[in-house]
Amino acid sequence: MNLNNSVKIQVGIMGPCPPPHGGVTRLLMNNLGYWKSEDIEAFFIPKRIPNVPEPPEGAVFIDHRKVAGKLSIPLSKIGRFIKFFPLVKGKNYLDFYKYNCVLAKLIRDFNINILYAHHTHAIGLSAILQSHIHGIPSVITSYGETWLVSKVDKRFNRMTKYVLKEASWVVSTSDHCRNGALRLGADSARSSVVYAGIDLEKFRPGLDPNLYREKIGIPTESIIISNLGLSLRQKIDTFLEAIHLLRDYKNIFFLIGGVGDDFDYLQNKVKETNMNNVKVLGFVPESDLPFFYAATDILVASPKTLTECMGQSIKEAMACARPPIVANIGGGPEAISHMETGLLFEPGNTKDLVKALKSLIEDPLLRKRLGGKALLTARERFDAEKCAKRILGLFKQLLTEKSYAKKGN
Repeated sequence: MNLNNSVKIQVGIMGPCPPPHGGVTRLLMNNLGYWKSEDIEAFFIPKRIPNVPEPPEGAVFIDHRKVAGKLSIPLSKIGRFIKFFPLVKGKNYLDFYKYNCVLAKLIRDFNINILYAHHTHAIGLSAILQSHIHGIPSVITSYGETWLVSKVDKRFNRMTKYVLKEASWVVSTSDHCRNGALRLGADSARSSVVYAGIDLEKFRPGLDPNLYREKIGIPTESIIISNLGLSLRQKIDTFLEAIHLLRDYKNIFFLIGGVGDDFDYLQNKVKETNMNNVKVLGFVPESDLPFFYAATDILVASPKTLTECMGQSIKEAMACARPPIVANIGGGPEAISHMETGLLFEPGNTKDLVKALKSLIEDPLLRKRLGGKALLTARERFDAEKCAKRILGLFKQLLTEKSYAKKGN
């Protein structure tokens, strides 16, 4: 394929549709934002669609449930893929088949020439299936789910290995996630790390820290410690325990932003602390996020599992010159250097987190020094524009190769 100015890259994006909003959504939003002026047209075709979808801007959103004139896929072409599908309920198989029938029609109708799938589970398997049917390349983004595979999850293990092996290219958002993909069979020569970048124009130092404080009713002279991300127990439990141990500190407020499966659990746990200096914010709108970080003095990321890639909140806080305290697990430690751009603590160790928090609470000069160096690192490594261009360059590279066409049946 000759990618001249008259030929567009027609990319089909397969990923989660918010709400809830998470790191994958932020990655897609940033990429789409910087692809607008490029020679690319994007189609967002999620499999799971919430009741009130909020798809990212910059792509044509297609609700596969409403597509008329669905094209059937012969069982001879889908049968060998079904055996890799890990769910045993008949309805799940049927949903998988129906989604792929619609996906095949959309690829033909819109001349989609490359697929960009997020996660190595069923959505990744769908991308591999379509790649084989249409002879188009598939770019699979591998996240921390590769670290979930165990002997117990034999079917999941088999599917993930197959997706990673068959992908035209595997992209990971951290070395940690790439290592997880490699250990399951991804080709090291056809895989790479491209960070989930951040918008450095949006997330920057110098914004008034008091605007958000006044908005949510927090004294301007207080110290704010924040946690932002999906509300999942494995992400917030250690932080909640640390809050309790810091209850005797005066003039400190704790902000917890984000929604997720364990949001009710989070609210109940905060009520149990009986502390009036803890605020559960729920979903923080995009327009508020820069001011959220401006109001924050210390950002905490406290996951306890290997599934964590490299939280967006860590990088966004760094871009706002705010020092992060990060659990030393998963991809988070790749974002910072201990005592240089932030602090690391032992995952799940509440006392170690409290120790790190006390050191920054009591030393404003250390906060400033770490925040300043964190800002420089964010600008050097996590520029969303550069990251988006790397993905675009990968698309162009794959579309100029002939090897992908050999996968067509």
